[in-house]
Amino acid sequence: MKKASHPKSLKRPSWFIISLLTVISTITLFIGHPLNSKAAAAETHTHLSVAADPDNFSIAYGSYDSPTELPNVIGSIIDLDTATEQNPIEFTPTDSGKFYIDDMVDGNAVWTVNNDKITMTDTSIANPNIDGYVASGLDKLVSGTVLLFTARHGDGTTNHFYFKIITNNTTPAISETNAGYGVYDATDVLTDFTNMQPNTSENPIAFTASKGVIFYVEDINDDKAVWSSDNANLTLTKNTDGLGYRVTGLDSVVSGTVVKFTARQSYDSTSDYYFKITNSNTPAAETNPGYALYDANGTVGQLTGIKPNTAQSPVALAVPNDGRLYLADPKNATATWTTDNDKIKVAKDTSRDGYQVTGLNSLTPGTVVKFTVHYPNGVTGDFYFKFGTASTPGGGSTGGSHTTTTGTTGSSTPNGVIPPATTTGASTSNPGTGSSATTASGQTNGKTPSTTSNTPVPTVKNVAVKGTVIYGLKKVGLYKSPTFKASNRLAWYPKQKRINRPMFVVTGYARSGNGTLRYKVRDVNHGHKTAGKVGYITANKKYVGSVYYATVPKNKRITVIAKTGINAYKSATLTGKAKHYKARVRLTVKKLVKHSLTTRYQLSNGLYVTANKKLVIVGNN
Repeated sequence: MKKASHPKSLKRPSWFIISLLTVISTITLFIGHPLNSKAAAAETHTHLSVAADPDNFSIAYGSYDSPTELPNVIGSIIDLDTATEQNPIEFTPTDSGKFYIDDMVDGNAVWTVNNDKITMTDTSIANPNIDGYVASGLDKLVSGTVLLFTARHGDGTTNHFYFKIITNNTTPAISETNAGYGVYDATDVLTDFTNMQPNTSENPIAFTASKGVIFYVEDINDDKAVWSSDNANLTLTKNTDGLGYRVTGLDSVVSGTVVKFTARQSYDSTSDYYFKITNSNTPAAETNPGYALYDANGTVGQLTGIKPNTAQSPVALAVPNDGRLYLADPKNATATWTTDNDKIKVAKDTSRDGYQVTGLNSLTPGTVVKFTVHYPNGVTGDFYFKFGTASTPGGGSTGGSHTTTTGTTGSSTPNGVIPPATTTGASTSNPGTGSSATTASGQTNGKTPSTTSNTPVPTVKNVAVKGTVIYGLKKVGLYKSPTFKASNRLAWYPKQKRINRPMFVVTGYARSGNGTLRYKVRDVNHGHKTAGKVGYITANKKYVGSVYYATVPKNKRITVIAKTGINAYKSATLTGKAKHYKARVRLTVKKLVKHSLTTRYQLSNGLYVTANKKLVIVGNN
């Protein structure tokens, strides 16, 4: 049965009228909310003039314990600014975990939410006499979760409202979830199993990973739960007894890294668990080890940054004919290097801070070699390289060609190392379009050949690091595979104004059939129908760029461009709200601060604000 529609073409009322209508609206919410738009059309129309002002609304919200009863309306939204991301409305769900929301002016509005754990249902399905939507599952959320509810109207316009869920239920019901973690000892016996609750990256569980540690995670109430991690260095394998997962590779994670484990339960809910890893056997996060090749004149090219990895995920590298490799940490000139292979030698480069590896051309193609960096404080880090067929010396960032196993993508390489191009003589189609990548012969090639070209592996400076957020600068397409074709396109993202540019999180890397680098991404445009989609986009800097600033502007000035303004905080973690700055306010910057894979600006008054380019812009604009 179709709900009553409401005209929205009235003139803007005076502030006196708006204030009067606000009072009337609030009284109506508590005395006689017009839930039955068909039986009480006259009552519904008492709210029409509120919606005539595009900056004001008449939204009712509350709990909804039973579809056979009326919603428990506990509040209303008259001004959109009272439900922004910076200033969300706090809401505590009842035992039912259901949230009710309704546009009292537009009964046909369709509501959605940006959290896949929440189910949205039109109330008219259970009770045709009640307008609005019900969100189920709020009692499964971690306390403090912020939800974005979006109302889409018949004329195509949308409104967004933020709610912060406050609840004591910080974990799914014990009848459904009972997760824990532990480690295996030298005799392969599970020890120290500890229960845990879903948490956040700001409040991770501290865990010290010893050399060769085998970590264990399990939901003891759901043996069908599937576990995964956001860290490419880790390998998760389900036990042969069908209970829990073994995790290897934690001893290769950089000390201080926060690792997320996700459990997807058999009832299709997910729970996230964050651990902050401390390693005594890996370099500290502030170190920066890397490698480079020598050119024909003995000059070292630009270093390519590397992180500790494993023999199962080595850096794939071709051997130069001169058999030399350069290893160094520009942040620590006192670091020394060794190897476990007696066919090659590692010695101090007499003209540089780093170390020179010789004899690589004596190795059998496919050999995996471990290099270890040693720091003065006793910390060490292991780096594995797989050396392929020899190539001629070269310059540039890495100097020469590189090899990789057939079909390997960036998801299996260590962080900071991008898989090399794997075809020769290929042409590249326009990265911003859906045209197919073609080989030199003009044939579409959707597979990754096993041969290599002389294209150097991009350095970390050339590409977005895994986990960072990027946005579209021009029109870009999202594709099912790294070889772009119209038939596998998932979505188009048109060129947008700065504050509306589409955003993506980089989750990995891949090459197209002709060797062009692609980003594997997840769509994070909350409130859009494409939100959550996973696929590949161009890595061309003309089409995509970082969402966060990486430098301090020369004049040390930024301007707030977010329509609703931004908040300033006492901490770089953006906690401890201290002040709010409206749009077009100019601020003086003291310095740039890194926080995880994002950045913040510290202002001259000591407070911190976001460095998100969609919210602030450098200069005095």
